[in-house]
Amino acid sequence: HRVVLLAAVAEMERDTIRDRTTNGRIASAKDGRWVMGTPPYGYRMNEETGKLEIEPEDAMHVKKFFYWSAYEKLSLRDIQRKANEMGFRTPQHGRTRRKTLGYWHKRSIGRILTNETYTGTAYYRKYKRPFNNLTSLIDENLQRNKDEWIPVSVPLIITTKEFEAAKNQLVKNRVFAQRNLKHAYLFPKLVYCGECG
Repeated sequence: HRVVLLAAVAEMERDTIRDRTTNGRIASAKDGRWVMGTPPYGYRMNEETGKLEIEPEDAMHVKKFFYWSAYEKLSLRDIQRKANEMGFRTPQHGRTRRKTLGYWHKRSIGRILTNETYTGTAYYRKYKRPFNNLTSLIDENLQRNKDEWIPVSVPLIITTKEFEAAKNQLVKNRVFAQRNLKHAYLFPKLVYCGECG
């Protein structure tokens, strides 16, 4: 009985800590502070205010990615190739994150093109976990009720029009890729070359 009681108390403590953490993040988000982990590529966090600021060089690359997708209709592979050829600086993650070794991958670019933060508003608690890039963006079943969303204002890098145009192009690219998949393989789009992506 004692073991069961101790386990129940430990579980209650975990729930209390989780609730406090969640409530603290909600309060911080409502105050405009960044609470969603590593800032997106193109931004840095001001340690004093807890808010995002633009990283000028990276922000210019973000604008290029959206332009190439939305208006030049390039695929993620083509954008990846151009970014690597032009030597765009890659995301600088913390020590525990996988290092990019100065090479752009399609998945990294896809995460940028599906991140609405760049339009000037990030939403805390908008999406159910785990966030699945384009799929979460277009499937309302993967989003929470709108009354749960907490908007966080950040500096704008692209317009909503540019974001929507890029999103629509990504959807077209996905449909085109599925239509042209002639064979069913065991690990399609799950296993990638570590050097070329």
